[in-house]
This record gives sequence, C-alpha cells and structure tokens, in this order.
Amino acid sequence: MVRNSTNNSSLPDISQTSQVNVGQAKTELSNIQNVIQENKPNRKLLFGIFSFTTILACLCLIYFLLIWPNVLLKEYIGATSLITNELSSEISQIESSGFINLGITVKSREEGLKSPDAHLEKIKFTKNTISALQYNYKQIKVPDKGKDVDLKLTKCFLIAFSFLDKYQNRAQMNKDINRAFGTTFLDEQESFATNYYRGGDRVNFIIQSQKIADLASDAVHRMKLLNPLVDNKNLYNLQLQHLEDMETTFTRLEEIYRTSRLESIDNEINSITQKTDETNNRLSTDAQNYVNNSLAAQNLSKLKTLLKEVKTDLSSI
Repeated sequence: MVRNSTNNSSLPDISQTSQVNVGQAKTELSNIQNVIQENKPNRKLLFGIFSFTTILACLCLIYFLLIWPNVLLKEYIGATSLITNELSSEISQIESSGFINLGITVKSREEGLKSPDAHLEKIKFTKNTISALQYNYKQIKVPDKGKDVDLKLTKCFLIAFSFLDKYQNRAQMNKDINRAFGTTFLDEQESFATNYYRGGDRVNFIIQSQKIADLASDAVHRMKLLNPLVDNKNLYNLQLQHLEDMETTFTRLEEIYRTSRLESIDNEINSITQKTDETNNRLSTDAQNYVNNSLAAQNLSKLKTLLKEVKTDLSSI
C-alpha cells in the first residue's frame, strides 16, 4: 500500500499543465495581435502622403503648362532682342561706312584702286559677324508664341546675306575692272598727258600713242572675259566703251604723229577728253542709281523694314 501511494504522487497533474499551455497560447496570440495592430498601415498617414503627391503633381503640371512656357518665352524674347539689335547694328554700320560710299566719286587714282579691297574687307567681316549671330540664334529654343518672330528673323538673315552677296559682287566687279585696265595703262595715260602739255619729240609720241592703243586693246580683251550681273551691266558697258574709245583715239593719234598731221592732234585730245568726262559723269550717276535702286538696295530696304517689324513683334508678345 505504501508503494502504490508513492507511485501515484509522481504522476504529472494533467489539469494544471493544460491550464498553463492554454494561458501561454492566449498570451502569444495577444502578442501577435498587438504586433499586427502596431504594423497596420496608418490610414491618415496614407491619405496624407497621397494628398501631398497629388498636390505636387498638380503643381508640376501647372508649372510645365503655365509657368515654364512663360519662362521660355521670356528667355526667347531677351536673347532674340539682343541678336536682332546686333544684326540691325551690323547692317546700319556697313550701310553707312561702306554701301553708300559706292555712290561717292573717288578723289584720286590711288583711292580708286584701294576702294574695292576696302569694301570687300568690310563685307567679309560683316558676313562673319552675321554668321555668328545666325548660329547663336539657331541655338535658342523657339516657343509657340515666338513662331511668327522666328519666321521673320530667319528671313532677315537670308535677306542680309543676299544683300551682302550683291554688294560683294559690285565691289568685286570694280576690282576686276581695275585689273582689266591695268596699272601700266593708267601710268602711260598720265605720262602722255604730261608730255602733251610739256611738248616733246614726235617719235616719242608715236611710240607712246601706239603703246597706249595696244594696252587699251589688251584691256578690252580682259574686260570681255568678265560676266557682270544685271546690276553691274551699265557700269561694265560704260567702262568697256571708254576703253574702246581710248583704243580708237590713240590708234588715230599714232597715225597723226607718224604722218605729221599735227594740226589734228588737239581735236583728237579734246574729243577723248570730252568723252572721258561724259563717261565719268555717267559712272557717277550709275553709282548713285546702284545705291538707291539696285537689287542690293532693294534687299537692304526690305531688311531694314523687316527688322523693325521683328522688334515691334518682340515688344508685343
């Protein structure tokens, strides 16, 4: 009996163990629920984040639809105004210091020989400057409201280069005519005039008259190799006619000196002098007509008008 009592006391109390296990399970379940509750998304926080994101997106949309285009437009107006003013300045400068001077008669032979190169240098410099302005303008983003200005300013550059090309052709034509005449021909004319008023040996006049006639003939041949544009046709024809008159006159003078018909010399000299004066007057008139009415002058007038329109449009955008 005593043994049995001892064995029964060593057995575990099942009811107590079950209660402990149930309690522990409830505790763990409660902990899990607390963890879940703690990590559950905060609805207010989510709504706040969503609202902030929506507002930010709306602000960005407003910026890119309303504010950014105005920023671009303001930048375009500022940069384009600067380029337009610089282009106007370049055109004004070459008009006043170069183009209109084509209508002014040179005061000396030396000035006449140097004048074409001076014009060509100015034209080259202006072309380079305007090319740089055109390049800088092409780098500017054109907003929708600037499309009309863009078309006009782009046209301004085209007209500017057209004007400069025609002006350059005129200056080059003057240079080519000087080359066709040649400095030796001009030197011999001056020498003959000095000898004529001073007097001299008849044989020397025979030789010099023939030389001038030959030089004039060579100059006529060189002139006929040129191909003048419409604006330069009258200039070309006047200079060619002058050379032909000189060839004819000095061919006759050579014969007069050779045959000793000295009484006819003054008539020939007076005749060629009168023709030369008339040619110079016609050349002066042609130069003025070129400055006022040529295709180059028309380009210049259109360009100045269009530049004014661009400036007005920029100020009213």
